[in-house]
Amino acid sequence: MKTSKKFPALVFFFLLLLALFLVNFRNSTPGSSSEVPEKSVTLTAPDAQNVSAPADEGTDIAPAAIQTFGDKSETIYEKVGLGSTPEGEEWEPARAVDSEFTLPHFDKRKKLRIVTNRIAVMENAGAPATTTMARAGFAETDLKAHPILGWTFARTETVLGENKGADAIDKISGLVNSLAGEESNLGFSSPVFVDPELGGLLVVTPQILMGFKPDAAMADRLAAIKAVPKVNEAVTAGVIDLAQSYIKIPLNGVRNGFDVLSYVNDLAGHGSVLYAEPDMIFEGIGALTPNDPEFANCWGLENTGQSSGQVDFDMDASAAWDTTTGSSTVKVLIIDTGVQQNHPDIKQLTGKDFTSESGTSPNGDPVNSFDNHGTPVAGAVSASINNSTGSCLLYTSPSPRDRG
Repeated sequence: MKTSKKFPALVFFFLLLLALFLVNFRNSTPGSSSEVPEKSVTLTAPDAQNVSAPADEGTDIAPAAIQTFGDKSETIYEKVGLGSTPEGEEWEPARAVDSEFTLPHFDKRKKLRIVTNRIAVMENAGAPATTTMARAGFAETDLKAHPILGWTFARTETVLGENKGADAIDKISGLVNSLAGEESNLGFSSPVFVDPELGGLLVVTPQILMGFKPDAAMADRLAAIKAVPKVNEAVTAGVIDLAQSYIKIPLNGVRNGFDVLSYVNDLAGHGSVLYAEPDMIFEGIGALTPNDPEFANCWGLENTGQSSGQVDFDMDASAAWDTTTGSSTVKVLIIDTGVQQNHPDIKQLTGKDFTSESGTSPNGDPVNSFDNHGTPVAGAVSASINNSTGSCLLYTSPSPRDRG
């Protein structure tokens, strides 16, 4: 009996529909796991760290923003220019811990991680910060001038010791408050936070950037300003037109970054305010170049002409990684031939084999050297990055199981 040539195609189509149905069914069943059937493999996005729970309601912090600083904080902060003093002595990496401080961004609040072994100070005109900092117990090698004129980073180990533990934030707060006191000759003292978007360091300055909602009446705008006395003083003393959609408020006389952060949170909670935030000093990070040993050969990601190709004829991966390196909340279903389940450079969940070979490979592993196309596809979606392994696309190995 002849078999219709359409039969294999119909079987494949039926299996595809069945797989998609099972995925939706599992994900919609209360209390069920998030496993997805294989010879399809569910993968998380590249280089995602473990995120145990979504952000708390009301904070609107993307899990990716939290996880960025998880186990990678020390390497991230070393990368933003705080590795050594002008004298060449190496500094310890900046350390950060979770805090209750928040940075308003329109109608959201983003939780900030506070650095426990750095602060930043701004000198008064004609009064170098080094003199005041020396009186406070800082050594000359504890200070590093910031590229922005008048600002200095200070490491705190000499004054606070290692500053680890439950009281680390209190110690940093006390130090900032002391340096911002009336007897201090500094212009401003600020804690150092971690940028929840870029992963660099943030420093609060004595200036607020603020905007009102377009339909906000003048009476409501005045009410928002008057609700924060120090801001009201600054607006009253300066020539600031509240009718403008965007205003800058210099807080002359305010010397504490914690105070400025408190003011903007109060302003942002007023119904007439569209946004209010400190004017921040931030550390820019550009063109992430991962340490994966084979990355230099990946012309599709970063084309330097290494394969006699056209320079910059690529997908600008390094620029994209400056925005995000992935999130474990993103899952991608790969429907393909085998995907190596124990691959050392692919982030994946256990899969399932829907073919007649499922008895040999129930989880979707390749069963022969030709049954492996899904591995490089999966690697393109979810290979690990910056882990000193492979190429950011797919770990290469002499084994046939690692070849597509």
